[in-house]
Amino acid sequence: MFGYPPPPDSQLHNIEEQVKKAVESAMQGYAPRNSDVSQFYSNPATTDLDILFRARYSIEKSLRTIFNSIAEDKRRRPEPVFRIVEYLIKNELIAPQMGNAIREVYSVCSPAIHGEDVSPAQVDFVRNTAPELISALEVISERYA
Repeated sequence: MFGYPPPPDSQLHNIEEQVKKAVESAMQGYAPRNSDVSQFYSNPATTDLDILFRARYSIEKSLRTIFNSIAEDKRRRPEPVFRIVEYLIKNELIAPQMGNAIREVYSVCSPAIHGEDVSPAQVDFVRNTAPELISALEVISERYA
């Protein structure tokens, strides 16, 4: 995890707006990718845990794809996600706002991965932010592939 708990439910709406602004900024001039991502998150048959697991998995997979395509030091052990995000920000491959967006969505998904309870507001937050965030990360990974 990123070392801090997910934000309280009362802050999720404001953070959702920040995530959407960061993603919109990252996508300037690029078309969204992977339309099946949005369909997955909007499908009422998809369980809450499926949403959180898939969001975290997709975020982490995209970040590792970007990192592995540009990192000079190929390590045997995978880098922790928070280090990948820091590396991408430091090397100006993503904006700090995009890094914050990744951290926020990831931190909301993480408790479910570790068997903790999540609130309906947290699930809605991920449902409303993950498709665009994942699409933006896929576009970014294509830039460096």
